[in-house]
Amino acid sequence: MVILAAFISPCTEVKTSTEHLDINCDAHRYSDETELIADEFTETTNEPLLGTRSYIRHLGSEGTVDAEVVAAPRRTRGSFGEDILGDAADGRRQFETMTMAPCEFEITLPKNHVPGQRVRVEGPQGFISARMPTNPDVLPGSRQRVRLAPRPEFRVEVPPGFSPGSELKFAREDGIEISVIVPQNSTPGSVFDVSPPALMVQVPKFAMPGDLVVFSAEVNFVSGKVTSWCRAQVPPGCHQEEYFPARIPE
Repeated sequence: MVILAAFISPCTEVKTSTEHLDINCDAHRYSDETELIADEFTETTNEPLLGTRSYIRHLGSEGTVDAEVVAAPRRTRGSFGEDILGDAADGRRQFETMTMAPCEFEITLPKNHVPGQRVRVEGPQGFISARMPTNPDVLPGSRQRVRLAPRPEFRVEVPPGFSPGSELKFAREDGIEISVIVPQNSTPGSVFDVSPPALMVQVPKFAMPGDLVVFSAEVNFVSGKVTSWCRAQVPPGCHQEEYFPARIPE
């Protein structure tokens, strides 16, 4: 069973060379009454809930890369001093990299910011490169929120009789059972989004789209959570110092 929760960003402080960045820890909540399409929920007692009424919509997993469990890496030094793990069996390059939990933070854009250009921010594990949107309100010197997180995979409506802290269970299309926890301040009929079990993976120096990156992560096995090495492919359009979401093997 995979345990998920409504996306809540961790409280982490990051800094640029000139300013402090405020990290926000807000759950993404919705108040719309959209009809949801999915399997029916079961309570923790595994009894069917409310017959055929559906309370979840699958939003898809666009933008999230699937990671796989691999053996411990064997490091070598590249011609430019980079840390290379040796080519994969199919000839693709491999790099060791860092990860971070999904988060949100706010920045003040530089006075010379150009719409659509990337902003480089000093985070807790080095610099983070984030591309800013081209919205009319994204102006030089304005305060903007940056979200480093996977897109929501499910949208859940709280069924009658459930309250904050309650556990909801349902099955994905591939048969894997999902468990979500109703977030705080939720009431029956309110709606919240659920993100996949993913880490934000950094594109390391010298890596390009199509290369493989290797990182350590906690993986759910039958015997419990185990720290293991995982591997994912850098998706198209990602640049050095940018982060992309990678789903941790279930």
